Amino acid sequence: MNFAVYAIRANNGRIYIGQTENIAHRLDAHNRGVVQSTKADRPWSWIKSENFETREQSRYFEWQLKRSRGKRLKWLGEK
Repeated sequence: MNFAVYAIRANNGRIYIGQTENIAHRLDAHNRGVVQSTKADRPWSWIKSENFETREQSRYFEWQLKRSRGKRLKWLGEK
């Protein structure tokens, strides 16, 4: 099973980073307003994702991106 860290962008420019097993399903959940932290900024579109073999690896990478603005911007190609 593969896990992914993903980045999505709202029309207002907000970027959200998360991790999941199924990016298509998770993006749909964001756009349906099921995810409390993102429902106010719909619609969302996919920007980037990176796959990992284990959930632990994807959670650690997600944590690193959320902890470091520089690392996040570099990963997103915005630095």
